[in-house]
Amino acid sequence: MTKLLYKKKRKENKELELDPKEFQAMLENAEPSLKGFFKKLSLIRNKFVNHYLLEIGLYLVASGASCDAINTMHNAGISVY
Repeated sequence: MTKLLYKKKRKENKELELDPKEFQAMLENAEPSLKGFFKKLSLIRNKFVNHYLLEIGLYLVASGASCDAINTMHNAGISVY
């Protein structure tokens, strides 16, 4: 997953996909072994809460928040990353 995101951002010069459904589709289309990964992940936590927290995490990354800021929010339970 990391290699795919690196390729999209650095080599293809594309912006990070912020829509969680589109993000999931992009990953699953590029790497078939990730099919079903997000379904398993959503079973671990409440699906709707997880969706909202993921959006916050993706927004923080796209806005250029530092790793420390994102980790602090994650540790506070405000976002997932």
